[in-house]
Amino acid sequence: MLSSLIKCVLGAIPYNSFLKIYPKLCKTKLVDFVNEVYSDRFFNSSDLFLDTKNYLINKKYCNKVCLIKSGVWEYQLANFCFLKDMLEIFVWCVEKGYIPVVDIYPRNSDYYSDNTRLWDMFFKQPKEDMFNTMNISKKVICPIKKSPIRAKFSDVKDSKKIEFWHSMLNEFVVYDDKVQEYFDKEYNNLILDKSVVACVLRSTDYKKTKPKGHPIQPSIEEVFEKIHNVMDEFNVEYIYIATEDKLIADRFHEEFPNKVIENKRHYFNEKFDENNLERVSQVHFNRENDDYLKMLEYMSSINIVSKCDYLVTGLSGGSEMAIYRNGNRYKYSYIFDKGVY
Repeated sequence: MLSSLIKCVLGAIPYNSFLKIYPKLCKTKLVDFVNEVYSDRFFNSSDLFLDTKNYLINKKYCNKVCLIKSGVWEYQLANFCFLKDMLEIFVWCVEKGYIPVVDIYPRNSDYYSDNTRLWDMFFKQPKEDMFNTMNISKKVICPIKKSPIRAKFSDVKDSKKIEFWHSMLNEFVVYDDKVQEYFDKEYNNLILDKSVVACVLRSTDYKKTKPKGHPIQPSIEEVFEKIHNVMDEFNVEYIYIATEDKLIADRFHEEFPNKVIENKRHYFNEKFDENNLERVSQVHFNRENDDYLKMLEYMSSINIVSKCDYLVTGLSGGSEMAIYRNGNRYKYSYIFDKGVY
C-alpha cells in the first residue's frame, strides 16, 4: 500500500520537474521506487521514446555540457557494456537539454599507446558539430552513474525498442572517421554484394563463469541446423561468423566448406584457457595498443553482422548491439532464446 502511494506521488510530479530532481531523489531511500517510476514514465509517456525521430530532429539544447566522468564500472575497454552504459545516461542528459560529453579514461593505460579517453578512441563526441559552434556557458558534472532506462536483452524482441535504440545510436554514437574507414574497408572486402547470414556465438567466459542474467548460448548443432534451413529457404550463399573462439570458427568451416567468412581478428580461446582467466577482457596479445586493436576488430565484426541481410544468432552484448544498429532491417532474423544464467 505504501509503495503504491509513493509511486503515485512520484508519478504526479510534472515530468520535466521529475527529471530535474531525479539525481537528488536517487540519493534517498526511495531510489528503487524512483527508478521504477522513471522507467515506467519514460517508456509510456516520454516523447523521446514515443516519437524518437521527430524529438531528436526538433530538440533544442541549452548551452550547457554534461561531463560524464564515471559510470557503473571502472572501464578498461570501450566495449559494448561501456557503450550501453553511456548511451543510457545520454537519455537523461538529452531530456534535460544537456549535450553529453564522455570524459572517461581507461582504468589501466598499459595496453594503449597513448592516454586518450575511451570514447574518443572510437567515436565522435555526441553532437560534436553543435558543440563546436555553440557558446558553451557552463560545464556540469553528470550527477548520475547509472540510468534506469536500460537497453535490455529482451529489447531485441520488441521492434519499437529496437527502433528507439537504433535512432539513439545513429544520433549520438557516431564512429570516428578513421574507425569508420576501417569498418567500410572490411565490409566492402568481405560482404558487399554477397548474400550472407550472420551469426554471433560467445564461448570462453560465457561458458566458464555463466554470468548471472546473461543469455545461455545455443549448442553449435542447433545453430548449424537453423543456418542450413535459412540458407536453403532464402538461397543464402555465405555465413559470416563472429566469435572469439577459434574452435567454433573451425567447426563452421567444417560444416560449411568454402562458405564461411571471417574478419581479421585475434582469437581469444587459447590464451583464455592457458592462463585460466575469468573474463575475456583479461586476454592480451603481444602487440602495441592491444586493447584498442581488440576492440577495433570486435566492433568491425559486429558492424558486419549488423549489415548482413540475414541473422541466426545466440544472444549476447555483441548480437544485441548488431540488432540495434540494424534497426529492424534484416530480411529474416532468428534469435535463440535458451533462457539466462
